[in-house]
Amino acid sequence: MNIKKTKCPIELFERTMRKEGFEAIDRTFYFINPHYEVKFHLRPRRLYAVIGAIPYIRNFFTTSCFYFLKSAGE
Repeated sequence: MNIKKTKCPIELFERTMRKEGFEAIDRTFYFINPHYEVKFHLRPRRLYAVIGAIPYIRNFFTTSCFYFLKSAGE
């Protein structure tokens, strides 16, 4: 799903994820999206953990985020 089309901020995704009974096993925020390596020859860069820990502020610096989810009942 394209995040620009859904206009889904990280906080909304995490709230929906919990509401639907999932939990994040792992999450990674990127300052430079891994897909940009192919498009623009830029190396992927993870977002600094300090910035990634601040809700709403991280939205301005995050170009991509990846989650591994599991059902909360497992």
